[in-house]
Amino acid sequence: SFQDTTYSSKAASSLVLPHTIENEIQEGQSYSQDDEMTMIQESRTYTSDVQCPLEEFQLIGRDKEISDIIELILEHSSTQQIQVIAVWGKGGVGKSTLIRNIYHSQEVNQMFEKHAYVTVLQPFKLEKLLSSLAFQLDAKKVASMKVADFTGLLDRCLQGKSCLIVLDDLSSTTEWDIILPCLLAMNSPSLVILITTRHEDIAKHCCKNPKCICLLNGLEEKGACGLFTEKVFKDKAIDLTKHYPELVEPANLILKKCNGLPLAILTIGGFLAEQPTKTVGEWRKLDSCISLEMEVNPKFEGVKAVLMKSYDGLPYYLKSCILYLSIFLEDPTVSRRRLVCRWVAEGYSEDTSTAERYFMELLERSMILPTQISLCSIQVTDSCQVHDPIRDIIIEKSMEENLVFRLEEGCNSNNQGAVRHLAISSNWDGDEGQFEATMKLSCIRSLTVFGKWRPFYLSDKMRFLRVLDLEGTKDLADHHLEHIGNHLHLRYLSLRGCEGIYYLPDSVGNLRQLETLDIKYTRILRLPRTIAKLSKLCQLKAGNEFYIGEERPSLACCVPFACCCAMVIQAYAVKVSVGIGELKSLNTLQCVHLEWENAIIQEIEGLTNLRKLGVYGIDRGNGPKFCSAISGLDRLESLSVRSSVWDLCHILNGMSSPPENLRSLKLNGWMDELPQWINVLQNLVKIKLESTEVSINDEDMRTLGNLPNLSILSFKEKSFQSALPITFHSGLFGSLMTLELVYMDVEVGSLEFEASSMPKLEVLNLRLIDCKICFSGLEFLPSIKEVRLLVVVTPTLVAQKEDMTEEEAEEEARQREDKVKADMRKQLANNENCPILRVQ
Repeated sequence: SFQDTTYSSKAASSLVLPHTIENEIQEGQSYSQDDEMTMIQESRTYTSDVQCPLEEFQLIGRDKEISDIIELILEHSSTQQIQVIAVWGKGGVGKSTLIRNIYHSQEVNQMFEKHAYVTVLQPFKLEKLLSSLAFQLDAKKVASMKVADFTGLLDRCLQGKSCLIVLDDLSSTTEWDIILPCLLAMNSPSLVILITTRHEDIAKHCCKNPKCICLLNGLEEKGACGLFTEKVFKDKAIDLTKHYPELVEPANLILKKCNGLPLAILTIGGFLAEQPTKTVGEWRKLDSCISLEMEVNPKFEGVKAVLMKSYDGLPYYLKSCILYLSIFLEDPTVSRRRLVCRWVAEGYSEDTSTAERYFMELLERSMILPTQISLCSIQVTDSCQVHDPIRDIIIEKSMEENLVFRLEEGCNSNNQGAVRHLAISSNWDGDEGQFEATMKLSCIRSLTVFGKWRPFYLSDKMRFLRVLDLEGTKDLADHHLEHIGNHLHLRYLSLRGCEGIYYLPDSVGNLRQLETLDIKYTRILRLPRTIAKLSKLCQLKAGNEFYIGEERPSLACCVPFACCCAMVIQAYAVKVSVGIGELKSLNTLQCVHLEWENAIIQEIEGLTNLRKLGVYGIDRGNGPKFCSAISGLDRLESLSVRSSVWDLCHILNGMSSPPENLRSLKLNGWMDELPQWINVLQNLVKIKLESTEVSINDEDMRTLGNLPNLSILSFKEKSFQSALPITFHSGLFGSLMTLELVYMDVEVGSLEFEASSMPKLEVLNLRLIDCKICFSGLEFLPSIKEVRLLVVVTPTLVAQKEDMTEEEAEEEARQREDKVKADMRKQLANNENCPILRVQ
């Protein structure tokens, strides 16, 4: 019956979560105000981001599946019940890629007013999943909340609007039973839930309507051959039958063993693409090797044999890098930054540029997949993940080689022996005795902790420890690091996101081998003088671009450099002592507090290897010295300047010759006009302005538009003065691919894109907060692929300005938001490129 195919959304107010151990733990947890930004960052890791070129590549041969699922969504988008659509299929068949494409499509976007895409991670944490949902559905605050509190929040987020929710990679019926009551409590006239899973029984458990259960099979022969050919030859125009008829037979033999799985096709195609020759003999030899693997290991399916061959075909240096990823199985994504620095510390590559090349090689071979595509990052792909079938292989290989041991619930704690890399999972709750009995601590080369910190994790027995990665670890305090200087072989130390850390001990100066020190998003305000002893330090990352300040009483008792009992913490940057100039190996120094620090600026001038520099506190007193210092840093590629003075532009104009290799420039502080020297930066790829209040005129716009390599332009909050119309003229911004515009509480006459302006622009990100603005010319952007739009009109401000009641103001605010969205859709509908509109 009809009732059998839907879920009722009644009884929201009396919601009771299933009583499970998981919920007992989660409901007992709470987050402090200080965890706000951490929660937001975690929420972002759960979301699906911009569709990347690799995913478009993988969609070859999927037109029918895409059409069928969109039709199902359309059929149920107008019903007054909660509808579930389940897509299932084996790992590597392309479920996530397919659903992500559908989720981002303009056709589906227009069906719903609200959207959320969440990957169900392991180990399963309900509060993280719900915080991600709330964040994507426009919740303004997700910290300091227990699981039960999220249900009311999610209901308020929807406000009776239609909604599409994707739950990707559901792995058990228990997870669904825990999530479902929270979804049933949401007040939506039309809620469609789209799930993906590898198991048919889970699909049937979640979806009671057989017509809404879709099995995703492997690609048919034509689609498989097309995907394979494009991957091997990197050319869409290649037709194997026409251009290489002799390769058709061995290609078919290889593809038969791939069983239509895009992952297997891409990995083996990536292997063949890297071979110097493409001959019949080489391809037949590969097919024979795969067949032999299947004979030697009868348990292997053809697909696993293909993936094993792809792994075996990796150069030795890439094998070490891919196996290293088995450390991070608890994270849905692994940041490129983290991997690259750790590979260098482990000796897998000589330097970061080589490690960056290894990362890209693994991407090109499809051994890792890009999972986050930054709108405003020069690197573009800044994180990755490992697909499940490949993950199984690297786990198996790393265990065979005694490379990585994951200390987690239910793990085998016997006979582990000499393990090199230890990863402690958030769900392991053993004691110190179990910890020391599990493995030889003296053999540990790297320690990575997920979840909560316990003091016995770091043992003096770990005498040869090279990597200590505590990024995001909870409950880590200053006293836990008092003896960090005993680990003399450390090359990589990360405390990023550890909000309980206020200072580093002097013993950190004993770490003479240290190459990377990452204390970003901690509460550290000043570095100890002993930092100057770290002669091999290459990267020093500190400060917090989000965290503004906090009144913290009685600080003097725990922080040696405090001079009063109460002070306001400004954590944009850290202060360093004289001696920083001894660190001649530094190539990254972010972010340093320079207010009244001419001596430090003089020392920075001697750091001639610097490629990335971030500073705070430039003023009239130190400005001339700073400009002189920067002019002498010939290798500098990235410069970030943040200031609270009112004449930053005048100060920066004192720079006679800016570094000609500069590729990224970020300016934060009142300027009135752009620096005069900006037009000489011919290598500039990225510009970000924030709180500059520049009086942008046609001349300034032409200056920016004529920069030949500028591909990323970001105007953040209060970047330019309000009420000024802005026009992007024809013939300018020829290389621009990403444009970000953030308006807050301003009235802008108009923002116009002329025909033939920004011919390469692909992504437009608009964040309009309590502002009035008129857009025109979006239909003229020839390469636009995606527009991200966030519109917020605050009812309380409307009520104050328009003398309205609360109810009238809420209705007026909603109408204004809807008008902007409708106008945007109308313009984009006239764009021949059919761009996606993502309303956030």
